[in-house]
Amino acid sequence: MLSQQVAHAALDTRHAANKLVARRLIRLQVAATEQVITSSIASQSAAAPVTSLQQLPGDLQKAVALLEAPNSAAPGGTTRVFLLGVSHVSKVSCKQAKDLIRAVKPEVVMVELCKDRLGLLIDSDNPDRRQETWHCRKVSIQGVPADDPLWPTAAQLHGLLISRIGAAISTRDIEADVNRLLATGLFGKGRPLAENAKAGEAPQFGAVKPDADKETAVGSQQDAARNDGLYSGEVGLQLVPPLGSLKFIVEPRKLPLITTMDSRLDSSLRDAGVTQQQLQAVVNSLLEEVAKGRQAAKEAAASSNGRNVDSAEQKEGSQEDNDKDSESDALADADNSLPIYLTARAQLAALFSDPSQIVVAFSCVETGRVEVLVRARRAADPEYVSGLECSAINGEGQGIDSFKPQRASVQLSPGMFLPAEAAERLAAARAARQAERVLAPSQGWQRRTAYRLWDFDEVSSAESELPSSPVADLFGRLMTGLYSKLQAAAGEAAGISSGAVWRAAMEAACEVGSQQLLLGDRPADVSQRRLANAITTACGSRLTAAFGLLVTGIVTTATHALPDIEAAAAAATGSAATGDAGIVLGAAAAALALAWPVLGPFAEVLQFSRLSGEEVEKIVEIKDPLQGNLDRPLFVWGEDALLKWPGALQPLIEERDQFMARVLAAAATGTNPNAPAYIADQDGQQLIWRYMVPEGATASSAPTGAGDGPYTPLAAPSAVVAVIGSAHVRGMCRRWQGSITAAGQVDELLKVE
Repeated sequence: MLSQQVAHAALDTRHAANKLVARRLIRLQVAATEQVITSSIASQSAAAPVTSLQQLPGDLQKAVALLEAPNSAAPGGTTRVFLLGVSHVSKVSCKQAKDLIRAVKPEVVMVELCKDRLGLLIDSDNPDRRQETWHCRKVSIQGVPADDPLWPTAAQLHGLLISRIGAAISTRDIEADVNRLLATGLFGKGRPLAENAKAGEAPQFGAVKPDADKETAVGSQQDAARNDGLYSGEVGLQLVPPLGSLKFIVEPRKLPLITTMDSRLDSSLRDAGVTQQQLQAVVNSLLEEVAKGRQAAKEAAASSNGRNVDSAEQKEGSQEDNDKDSESDALADADNSLPIYLTARAQLAALFSDPSQIVVAFSCVETGRVEVLVRARRAADPEYVSGLECSAINGEGQGIDSFKPQRASVQLSPGMFLPAEAAERLAAARAARQAERVLAPSQGWQRRTAYRLWDFDEVSSAESELPSSPVADLFGRLMTGLYSKLQAAAGEAAGISSGAVWRAAMEAACEVGSQQLLLGDRPADVSQRRLANAITTACGSRLTAAFGLLVTGIVTTATHALPDIEAAAAAATGSAATGDAGIVLGAAAAALALAWPVLGPFAEVLQFSRLSGEEVEKIVEIKDPLQGNLDRPLFVWGEDALLKWPGALQPLIEERDQFMARVLAAAATGTNPNAPAYIADQDGQQLIWRYMVPEGATASSAPTGAGDGPYTPLAAPSAVVAVIGSAHVRGMCRRWQGSITAAGQVDELLKVE
């Protein structure tokens, strides 16, 4: 009875799951069946770009400083540089970043990020991730015979694949590429092997309409879309996470023994100066050489076993032994058949003046009675044609272990599973919905940034290693990590997540057609190390003494070795604290007093994090123009509390001001900034952003081998917008003229000792 009840309950659960899946599939498939029309970002060029502070709204004028850089290639011989001071925890700053970029329409936008803080461009609370898609930087094919000129080169095989360096690829793309390799007819087995991304790998971003199911600042997509196919609403960023590496593991194919091979010259080569007889002569000569080689191999094998092939004893051997020998010879011949096809392909093509324009196609491979057609290359032919494609249609054929992807069911809840087929249809429907949100660049937009993609041998994980200092690194990470968490809590009170202002700048750069998003800050690992060294130098003895006092109090409590100190402490303070508690409290108070210069900023930012959003906005509001009073630093209570750490001002403000000013000056003058950047590009019908490093970069801030490849800085930008923390603006303005002279020279600022 109990078993029947369990069975009925399981059946009811299955029916409920099927109904749930059916409803979701119907809803998603209705959207998927609609015609997908790719929208373009509406051009923002109707209004002329802003060229002065006076053209900006009053509140934005206070937060912006305007500089100029001489650039003979730029319009008017000058590049205008707008520095926007922002708060990391303010919605107002996010709006100001978008407003300024929309008004100025710069070719280059610089943000206060570095290669170590790329994660802040991802909305951790609500990442908009493309369905089952990854950004691929490392693709290799393993198992192809090396140093054999008859086999295709790595570049020729890679040319057949969708999975390429710098491409956004899906699970289906990877599976299709396995079949593309098998469909060459060269391989008997193939499988993919993917590895997770390591630290330092950068994601790719694509421009999309915000998800209609999520709340947006400007209302529904329908209100923002126009009949002309242009999209004038908010632009979102779609995350394409990195894939560490992708390998295709293949094995050469084993083909049946070739018994005959007849050649035929196609009519497309009638006037090529090669006759049918010449083709057949090459084929016959090759088969004769192969036959001689087989016979010689058999004789050598028999001799090595102490047998004579022509002896009467061999002829009188058992039928079973003869059958085994024949089977072994057939297998050996099959192993050698593929090289025969490759040799015939090369020798027949060599008869013509331009072998690269000749295709040698084999048919009837399965029977061993092979027919060869020699024809001219057609426009529709792929870059590499093995000639065996007819024997491996869709990656299937004799000698091929066809690739069949495994599909697993998806667990929805305990006891409830979604069948693999339904999960696949659901994923396809979601992908179709995402495709509807794709945004192309504005009409007339063209990529102006020259770049190239890395070769496979050039790609590296780009993990820069500082000289070993475990204690300093741990101390720096603990200090800045705890501070960042408290600061993020203040951002949550204001209604934004960490990195929101940098994402706002990137979204606005999509809207106005900017070419580059420059990551202009010094690498975080360098700043953390220098901060730790500065704090320990400034107050290391105080921290050591505080720790010693606290330990002494605890040890004294445990041993009761100094009772007079306990009594003296109680008498001096007039407190009722006696016994073990008095000793510990006294030691803790003394330790806290010694360590307060380091702990005090934590108390301040903790208090800051407990404010309401309205209170946070009021505190971080810029009340006086940033371009005035350049000699007076601007530090915001709470948000900039870490600058009160002893020794912190030099590594966190002064050195980074100098670093970012030199990077910004390089961007404005068209020289190498020695800083990575996201480069705007078009992938199919979507505007995307590729992470790249400048060509010829010499600094560890932009290591060779990182990203998709090297880019060339824009030679003649008319305007550059820098979105940076308000505490840095005045210092960068003071250093501007010297930074133009030293544009991009950042090596000395990357030293950690």
